Amino acid sequence: MESLPTEEILQEVLRELDELRRSLSALSKQVADLSAKVEAPQRPQTPPNVEITVSRLQEAIDKANSIVERAVEELAYQRNILLEELRRRDVACEALMERLAALQEILEKMRK
Repeated sequence: MESLPTEEILQEVLRELDELRRSLSALSKQVADLSAKVEAPQRPQTPPNVEITVSRLQEAIDKANSIVERAVEELAYQRNILLEELRRRDVACEALMERLAALQEILEKMRK
């Protein structure tokens, strides 16, 4: 095994040290980048705009359905009231017609 002159050995060691220094510098940069990512405040993941829009539309539909349901209930209540009023009117009209028929009979008897 041939021995290398001291100057060449020193040159080789210096090249390796320089290469190690560059590698260490690159590694330090990678560690710094990763640390920055880890330390950065994590933003909560927001759902995509489509999901937000669908959610808001569903809420609006639910509200609209509730309003329609209340309106239908109110209309059914008012319909029942009107039907009762019509029944009372029919009973009153029938009683008036019977009374009118009785008065016509009396009038015809008086004419004879």
